[in-house]
Amino acid sequence: MTVNNPQGIHLRPAYLIAELAGKYESVVNLDKSGSSVDGKSVLEIIGLAAGNGTELKIHANGPDANDAVEAIVQLFEQGFPGEEAAKAENGRV
Repeated sequence: MTVNNPQGIHLRPAYLIAELAGKYESVVNLDKSGSSVDGKSVLEIIGLAAGNGTELKIHANGPDANDAVEAIVQLFEQGFPGEEAAKAENGRV
């Protein structure tokens, strides 16, 4: 997946990814340039320092792995819903 959020993966998108991954039994990982992190950990996701345009690989292992990957891909494709509303609340639109 390509990060398509102008601010990259900051706290809110990292939380959304980790929250969604946490709904699945499978182990979910995000990879950036050979570094792999736990997709259920907000801090590890932020640690990737994935800016706009960064290529990430998403993979999972477990009984619902395909569903987990598909859901996270969809989250990326939707551009992290609520991101614009959060910026407006903070006066950053």
